[in-house]
Amino acid sequence: MVGATARGLGLHAFTLKGTPVPRLLELAARAGFGGIELRLADLDAYASAGGTPQALARALGDAGLCLIRIAFPLGWQGSEGVDRRDRFEG
Repeated sequence: MVGATARGLGLHAFTLKGTPVPRLLELAARAGFGGIELRLADLDAYASAGGTPQALARALGDAGLCLIRIAFPLGWQGSEGVDRRDRFEG
């Protein structure tokens, strides 16, 4: 999945679901994308591994990427059980 940025195309992290943020940034930059859209689950995993907003901003800059947006799950309100978990965790 891709989105447009002022720098060209951006990679949506769902395309590589489960890939750690540092690796996502490396792959997006290597593939020539200008930006990346991260999911809440990606940011949660990044923070759990010790990542900080400042480190993420630095890593984005070092990779020449912009953060297009942070994707959050839609449709999880009112869902239950496995459906809710799957929608919320992406």
